[in-house]
Amino acid sequence: MRSPPARARPTAPTRNDDLGLIGGLLASAAWSLVIYKLAIARRLPEEDVDRYVADIYPPPVE
Repeated sequence: MRSPPARARPTAPTRNDDLGLIGGLLASAAWSLVIYKLAIARRLPEEDVDRYVADIYPPPVE
């Protein structure tokens, strides 16, 4: 019968709380604002959005 494979030696524990709770919240908020500003800057012009929506949902025929 074979013995189970040897496990890798565990590495030294790392600290994941270098920023702390408040620092983590601030970093998350700052990153969210960066993504938000980038999304607003790169959004489609309103005319393009209207044209694309009209292609999918044509206006009602009267």
